Amino acid sequence: DEKAKRRSSQREKADLQRKIQSLEEEKSKVLIQEKVREIVRPDPKAENEVANLRLELVEQQRRTRDA
Repeated sequence: DEKAKRRSSQREKADLQRKIQSLEEEKSKVLIQEKVREIVRPDPKAENEVANLRLELVEQQRRTRDA
């Protein structure tokens, strides 16, 4: 009778450990996805600033060629 209880509790423990592990893996995957999304998303203000700087660079190169 005690052997059956031990087996049952060991099964429950193993099942809980599997559930915990799978939840931890899922959670870590979600965190990774969130970080990737943050990195991939461009900042509109930064994009505008980069575009303006590129225009300035092109204008500066034209002035240098003309001079």
